[in-house]
Amino acid sequence: MGVYEDVTQRKNVEAELKRSNAELEQFAYAVSHDMRQPLRMISSYLQLIEKALHAQLDDDTRQYLKFATEGARRMDGMILALLDFSRVGRKTEPMASLDIREALDEALTFLGRRSPPT
Repeated sequence: MGVYEDVTQRKNVEAELKRSNAELEQFAYAVSHDMRQPLRMISSYLQLIEKALHAQLDDDTRQYLKFATEGARRMDGMILALLDFSRVGRKTEPMASLDIREALDEALTFLGRRSPPT
């Protein structure tokens, strides 16, 4: 006695999913590279402006430059996290426990919150 099941459609869907995931990873890599370069340039020019005009800037203007630089740094972190997420199925590292508080704090930081709630 035996059972016969045609798995052709399932195999086709799996193959399409693998192809789609590979394309997504390649797209995420290209986009992250293309987006990070202008961010590095923005950060560099903000630092140059601050150095060149340091003596002429008031405290508020220095704070504005700091906010802009920090925003660029956070955006770079988000781009890197997106790239990591696109590779989640290909990582060979074994699954491990995660400190949920740390993950929440990181998410809140990405969303612009200055400090986690107590």
